[in-house]
Amino acid sequence: MRHHAVVLCLGVCIAFAGVAHPDTKVVQSTHQDSFSVMGQTQPAKDEEQVLWIGADRMRLDTGTTSVLVRLDQQKMFLLDHGDKTASAIDLPIDLGKLLPPGMGEQMMQMMQFDVAVSPKDETRQIGDWQATGYDVSMTSQMMSIQSNMWATTDLDVDFDAYYELYSQILSLQPGMKKMADEMRRIKGFVIEQDGFVSMPMMGDTSFKTSQKTISIDEIEAPSDLYEVPADYTNEPFDYMSFMQQQ
Repeated sequence: MRHHAVVLCLGVCIAFAGVAHPDTKVVQSTHQDSFSVMGQTQPAKDEEQVLWIGADRMRLDTGTTSVLVRLDQQKMFLLDHGDKTASAIDLPIDLGKLLPPGMGEQMMQMMQFDVAVSPKDETRQIGDWQATGYDVSMTSQMMSIQSNMWATTDLDVDFDAYYELYSQILSLQPGMKKMADEMRRIKGFVIEQDGFVSMPMMGDTSFKTSQKTISIDEIEAPSDLYEVPADYTNEPFDYMSFMQQQ
């Protein structure tokens, strides 16, 4: 089962909630520069990402994959639309049960992030929204991510409800819980961001990323939007394969 990157939608995904009916649909565009790591070149990538938010459920669509969070069922489902497969994960996520024996502690240590969020005395108009700037720094033994984010408070949001939903996805990545807690310092919805990723342990690999919000709408979600399609085959979740594709 192929799982594409679903975690590094950092600012936009972590800072917004809309739990009133009808559901909230957020459309975003993402860009990642090309980069080389261990002799292999990864091409530049542009994708559209669609986020749906309900009262106790959420859906994130990226490329040919989707992630469903169902707090009412205490389950997360990872869907591969190309293979028509679905993998279920119990919530709350316990990485110790997903990782091979003996690997959990080592990986957690290597991927534990130090996070710093610093508001800037700077505002700008982005589309229909007045936004305030934030500098966000994330560092671990494996990588560092420096991001410039712009957040607006023009929207009616429910941060606590959304943190509960999206933190489930972040829990798939070792060390991300601290990041989620620190990101609460950002006031509002992050509508735009650009970042610089450095991986010194991978031959000093580095590349730039960006993300922009295209639209935010209150819309009635299709009745089966948060359900696993009936014709999809159940497949055990392979955590190591998932991590290799991030």
